[in-house]
Amino acid sequence: MAQQDFKPQGYLTLSNSGGIEIEINDSGDAVRFRMYNGNVSHWQEIKFDKDGEMYFYAYSNRYYLNQFMRYEDTNH
Repeated sequence: MAQQDFKPQGYLTLSNSGGIEIEINDSGDAVRFRMYNGNVSHWQEIKFDKDGEMYFYAYSNRYYLNQFMRYEDTNH
């Protein structure tokens, strides 16, 4: 997927060097991410743990959506 097509909606700081941005699809059931290297991942299904918390995997690490700071939509 082209870099310019990625529309980040949230951010999580992982270190002083940067973090991970996420984009959630319009139906709210899939996520893709961009990390330090700038490459955009493929779409993957959002999963739920036993408590109903939403998460996804990035490079074998589990990230919960509630860990991300949401970007404000400045287009309105």
